[in-house]
Amino acid sequence: MKLFLDEPGSREIAEAVEEAGVCATSRLAYVECGTAFARARREGRATGRQLTSMLQALDQAWEDLAVVELDEHVAAAAVRIARDHPVRAADAIHLASALTVASPTSGIVFACFDRRLWDAARAVGMAPFPSEL
Repeated sequence: MKLFLDEPGSREIAEAVEEAGVCATSRLAYVECGTAFARARREGRATGRQLTSMLQALDQAWEDLAVVELDEHVAAAAVRIARDHPVRAADAIHLASALTVASPTSGIVFACFDRRLWDAARAVGMAPFPSEL
């Protein structure tokens, strides 16, 4: 979402994505972005035209992402993560998705700005971004 909504961390994420060779995300991120954009419109933080523009930008950016589907393996990994760490369901899915495309020792960076998710990513051996929260 930080790529599309101006909020704390947006600039840093844009720079990190620009530097990355490949970016991956859970299919869930598409829904989360779309609903966040709609909420911004409802709350008066975006106009109808801005909403349309953000949705178009999301669709365009989505084409360049490696998308991890929520299958039985990702779901089982998410449950294990939630069992061991105090994260929300969606966050467990995101971390489980990252673990399906990278081993903790692969040097893959896991970007998030939620403290609990950031701590969980570190605990499972991922390199969280930013390096400090």
